[in-house]
Amino acid sequence: MKHNARAYLASAGAFVPHWLLARTEISHGAKLTYASLAQKVDDRGMVRAHLAKLAAHIGSEVLQVMLFLVELEKWGLIEIQSPPAEADSLYCRLPDHPWMDRSEPGTTNGSSDSGALKGNQRHTVARVILTHTLGWISSAGRRERRLVTGSLTASR
Repeated sequence: MKHNARAYLASAGAFVPHWLLARTEISHGAKLTYASLAQKVDDRGMVRAHLAKLAAHIGSEVLQVMLFLVELEKWGLIEIQSPPAEADSLYCRLPDHPWMDRSEPGTTNGSSDSGALKGNQRHTVARVILTHTLGWISSAGRRERRLVTGSLTASR
């Protein structure tokens, strides 16, 4: 039998598990983010990911990916650990989740938890988002100033 490398490469990628794909509580972007993180998980269930690379991998902006991460943590699909010194990367854990045993759409497996972030989770996510957002706004401002200066110089 002839092996077709092109067909294999065309089908390689991040795959959303069926138990997550069927869930209506989770946005499509959060599902793609989870699938991308799951590709990088080590034998302890830990993932270290560069946020800009993760965003590029799913065709999104870093800020949007950060919102997807908050959504995933809200539902208990990831546990964001203490952020590393660099605000541009993420260290998180992908724990076993009750949904893995039951993938009926729109169900919450009888849980009465609203999914709201608790205590340290809220502070960790807020710190990651704030640090990264401020860096993004700062770098966007520098880019905008360079563009304006460049266009003024070019028009003279």
